[in-house]
Amino acid sequence: MPRARDQRRLDGLRVIVGRVSTEHRVARPIDEAVDILHALTSFEMFDALAGTRRKTGEVLGLILQLVRADLGLPAQRAKGLRRRKPR
Repeated sequence: MPRARDQRRLDGLRVIVGRVSTEHRVARPIDEAVDILHALTSFEMFDALAGTRRKTGEVLGLILQLVRADLGLPAQRAKGLRRRKPR
């Protein structure tokens, strides 16, 4: 049985996927999409993608791309996420 925190994350993801599915055709059944998004948005996935090379914004961009691809949504940058200028 999921811990309370994990259950809240799953419940929140169900709400988000449900809302997205009212405006877009989601590529898979909602319960399956929720399970996949739960894995994609986990700390373990974030940590694995970050490694020692990527900054937080880069990891967020990758995760957003994966989430949009899994849901079958067109690729686009999220509002409010800006690319940093190279130093």
